[in-house]
Amino acid sequence: MGAQLLHLAAAETYYQFNSFEGLPWPTTSNETKQRFGPAMKLGDAGRRLVKGHELSFYVETLHEVRERTLAELRKRNDDWLMAIDEDWGWDRPTTSASGSMSASMSPIILDRLTFT
Repeated sequence: MGAQLLHLAAAETYYQFNSFEGLPWPTTSNETKQRFGPAMKLGDAGRRLVKGHELSFYVETLHEVRERTLAELRKRNDDWLMAIDEDWGWDRPTTSASGSMSASMSPIILDRLTFT
């Protein structure tokens, strides 16, 4: 369970760099790579470094990362939220004859893009 919590914190951290700073994932700091890399990959290093902590360590790490996400989102408006990263590897949204938009993204994003 701790590995899953730390993996969520790691994934969110890498998305923060990409979303808020426009940095590709490989260009994150060495500190970030050391702290979250093993939890992101969950390979041999992850199995060694991620386990063995108290539950509070995992929960507090996830809370810290989430607080940064929320602070960054507070700085942005709806236009930023609805902008599409043209460099990301997904299909572009398209408008149907009924005027609704769709995209090959997650159902949550797809819900946001569907207008009635």
